Amino acid sequence: MSYETPKAFQPVPETELAEEMKTRFRLLCKELSVLYQITGDMATFETAIGMLHQLVIEQVKTHPILVRVTSTESHKLSLLGVACKHAGIHFQETIQFLIENNPHALLWAPSVHESPIHMLVLNGNFAIIPWIMERYPWVLQHQLYGGKPPHIEMMRHYAYGRCDLDAIQKVYQLYPQGLREREGTDFTSRYPLLMSIEGYCEPDADFFIWMAEQYPEAVYDGVPGFTILHRLCSVMAQTERRGVLDKCTPNMAKICRFLITKHLSLVRQTTNYGNYLPIHKIADRCDRPLVREMVILLLKAYPECVQVVAGDSHPALATVSFIWQVHSLVVEEVAIEEEIITLEENAQNMNTAAVFSTDPQRFGSLSEVFSAWANQRIADILLPRKQQIQEQLEDTYFERNDVDELAAELNEAKKAFIIDYYFSTMKISPSLCFVIILPALTQAFSPKHQADTSWKNVSHRPLTFWCASAFWSVLAPVAFAVSGGGLDFAGIDISGQDFSKGNYKGKDFTQVIAKGTNFAGSNLQGCRFYKAYLVNTNFDDADLRGASLEDTSMDGASLRNTMAAGAYFSASILDAKDLTNADFTDAQFPLKTLPLLCMRGDVTDLTRESLMCP
Repeated sequence: MSYETPKAFQPVPETELAEEMKTRFRLLCKELSVLYQITGDMATFETAIGMLHQLVIEQVKTHPILVRVTSTESHKLSLLGVACKHAGIHFQETIQFLIENNPHALLWAPSVHESPIHMLVLNGNFAIIPWIMERYPWVLQHQLYGGKPPHIEMMRHYAYGRCDLDAIQKVYQLYPQGLREREGTDFTSRYPLLMSIEGYCEPDADFFIWMAEQYPEAVYDGVPGFTILHRLCSVMAQTERRGVLDKCTPNMAKICRFLITKHLSLVRQTTNYGNYLPIHKIADRCDRPLVREMVILLLKAYPECVQVVAGDSHPALATVSFIWQVHSLVVEEVAIEEEIITLEENAQNMNTAAVFSTDPQRFGSLSEVFSAWANQRIADILLPRKQQIQEQLEDTYFERNDVDELAAELNEAKKAFIIDYYFSTMKISPSLCFVIILPALTQAFSPKHQADTSWKNVSHRPLTFWCASAFWSVLAPVAFAVSGGGLDFAGIDISGQDFSKGNYKGKDFTQVIAKGTNFAGSNLQGCRFYKAYLVNTNFDDADLRGASLEDTSMDGASLRNTMAAGAYFSASILDAKDLTNADFTDAQFPLKTLPLLCMRGDVTDLTRESLMCP
């Protein structure tokens, strides 16, 4: 879309300013760009934000031309561009003030990746995007945002738990056309609907159904090799492990029911590899009640599925004990439903034939007799038997041994989470975790306590209080880091240092020099390594989910066993030394990089599958 900035708001290069005004502009840019380097507690950080906000307001009101000035350096950013790039989510009020004084600056950027709205999304400033779309709808129609729609990045953040439901929902309500736009043009490009279920957080079921109803075509547009129902069944069947949450939940089951009942053709579609149906992806987890319910729905929709010959990565359906147990009941119920429909249709047809017959009295009597017989058969035989079958099938959902196994599995996951919390977040030593915390948790989650209602009524407070009392006395002071500001490692040299097995979640390593630095086994979720020097850096066994490693140098870096789901990489990933067993599910790469990655010798098994290499 062609667009011209009104003359009164045309950008002004700083070289055209008087020396005093140029100095004012550069000082404001500097103050905004170093905001994230402020350290200390939250009160200190908020005070600094307030002071800077007042400074920007005073300067812009006194010198309105400042909102039109662009720097002459390589980035050529306006004051708004600098604020969006560096200030983060804590500076939203000031960003709104700058936009209101010159919304046209939203279109000034040296490249798509450094446009103000893309930088807002990158820095997690999601709430302001619907505000912009509502007030300045013409902005997103500009060619600057056409090739890489910001809502696609927001959906990816939503799928990984970084963007809240309210913000992403408002975006698509204001811009429903976005549901028809893909994240790219290569063979793995997806619509927002499929993206919503491919992160490590599950989408809201009502939001998913709303998106599917707004643009039903997206339901049938799976990535080559599988459909959205294949993906959903795989997600519900996966076990909780490092980097993967348990998504066998009522919320996900609601989505699955919607797809099976409203989009029946998906049930019969097979994958390009292995000839797998959606039911193959979920059948080997029939120990879960919700999975059993989904399996029965899939069997009802396609009873002949047990005859489909597929690959050996999943068990043959006829060999799954649960399917073998219920298949005959499902087939009988389907046959009953078909007979009921046939009887009702035949009764209606005979009644119609009698009306147009040359002998309506004779055929009318025959029609009445048949209708009476059909209604009696339906009421006395078919419907009672159907009810009996449905009760038998429902009983299979919650067999006691399966419920006990599921409860035990959930309890183990809870214990692992609490131990990880004290060990990773509160810096408790492993010996204290296992000598003191683990026995308490084992007792708390024991069957005796699970059945003791008087114990449940105290809501675990004795355990929590006891743990807190026992450990606060041994905790060493921990430096406070402000999320979204006060980030500790940006622009410094940490080469050769040991950052292994630490928790650095959400930290900013922008332009860090980390040659030979050891991050092995560390939690680096959501970290930003923009333009970082990562030569010979060790990321083995690290958690890089959702991290940004764009415009980096990664020569000789090792990512063996790394969890990098949803991370962002530049072409330098090709220079990494080792990608063995790394998980790149939903990771983002430059267009021409992915095919080259698939050609690497160490991209096999899990890594190859996560990259969806042909």
